[in-house]
Amino acid sequence: MNYLAHSFLSYSKPQIVGNLLVDFARRKDRLDYPFEIQKGITLHYAIDAYTDAHPKFKEIKAVFRPLTGHYAGVFADIVLDYFILNDPTLKTTEQWQCHCDGVYESLETYYEWLPPRLKASLPSMLRDNWLMQYQTLEGMQRALGHVVRRANFLEDKTDVFSVLKTNLTEIEALYQVFFPDLRAYCESLKP
Repeated sequence: MNYLAHSFLSYSKPQIVGNLLVDFARRKDRLDYPFEIQKGITLHYAIDAYTDAHPKFKEIKAVFRPLTGHYAGVFADIVLDYFILNDPTLKTTEQWQCHCDGVYESLETYYEWLPPRLKASLPSMLRDNWLMQYQTLEGMQRALGHVVRRANFLEDKTDVFSVLKTNLTEIEALYQVFFPDLRAYCESLKP
């Protein structure tokens, strides 16, 4: 799952921070954080393991695999944030913006604990409202293009966005089965 999903599935502000800093930190440093942030790190790994093993997520990855190879999981993660933000059973756009503002506030509150790469990314994250950009297809096109440009083994012209547009209905149907399962799993982990 991507940043928005990880933040949404967290139970507290420190857990949001732990859940988001994982992608910027070294795994061996996870015990150096306060206990509540460690809970978020643990939750992040649990979400990733559950997601990777879920048959519907594997089907979503299969949609992207012919074009993106081993990057299919990365693109599937990002695309799921689009469906989460547009799921009327979860939140309204205004509620999502409040959620995102809370995530940014959490990161600022726990700034001293952020890894250097996340600290460096935070101004851009706040300025460009990274989490909400996934709500529109235009935002998805930018996000997917950014990942393509950063990927070592993909050509810059790799059109992942076309794969998304072509398979939007199929991916949404898979999301509708997968995400409730993931939410229920995360609920079962709550203390």
